[in-house]
Amino acid sequence: MTKGRQSPSSMKFSEKLNKSETQKPKQSIKSDKKKLSPEEKKDSIKDKKTRKQTSNQSAAIKKLKAELVQSKSEIETLKDQLLRSAAELDNFRKRTEKEIGQIVKNANSRLLLDLLPVLDDLERSLKTSDAEEASTFRSGVELIHQKMAGTLKKFGVEPMESTGQDFDVEKHDALLQVKSEDMPSGKIVEEHEKGYFLNGNVLRHAKVIVSQ
Repeated sequence: MTKGRQSPSSMKFSEKLNKSETQKPKQSIKSDKKKLSPEEKKDSIKDKKTRKQTSNQSAAIKKLKAELVQSKSEIETLKDQLLRSAAELDNFRKRTEKEIGQIVKNANSRLLLDLLPVLDDLERSLKTSDAEEASTFRSGVELIHQKMAGTLKKFGVEPMESTGQDFDVEKHDALLQVKSEDMPSGKIVEEHEKGYFLNGNVLRHAKVIVSQ
C-alpha cells in the first residue's frame, strides 16, 4: 500500500465520524426544548381562552354600566316630565271646573237682571204711598216685594249696600257730585238706584251721588 493514501474502508469510517460530530449540536439543541404533554397543551389553550373571555366580559360590563347610568338619567328626566304634566293637567281640571261652575251660577244672569226693574218699581211704590190712606195697598206691595226679593236671593242675587260707603268704580256709577257737610269727600251721599250682586259678582252697578 502506498504511504499517505487511505483505504476505502478507512475513508468511509472517517466520513461517518464527521457526520456524527456535526449532528451532535443539533441533537443537544433539540434536547433543550421542553415538550408539553397533551394535558398541558389543553390547559394552555384553555387558559388563553379564559383570559380572552375575561377581557371580553370586562368590556361588556363597562358598556352595561355606562348604559345603566344613561338609562337612570333618562328615567329621571321622564319622571320629572310626567310630574309636570300631571300638575298641569290637575290645574287645568280645577280651572275648567271653576269656569263651568261660574257659567252654571251665572246662567240666569240675563233673566235676573231684567227682573230687577220690577223690584225697583215696587220699592218706589212703597216709598211714595201714604200709609194712612193706602195701608191695604202698601201691605200687598210689601208682600210682593218680599216674595220677589226672596226668589232672587235663592238664585244668588243680593242687594248692594252703598249709602255711606266709599265710592268704588267696580261697584258704583256716579250720577253727580255734591257738597256735603255730613259726608267726607269720596263718600256716597245717596243711592238713586240699588246695585246687586250675583253669587258675589256685580250683577248691576249702583247709581249713586257722591260727595265732593
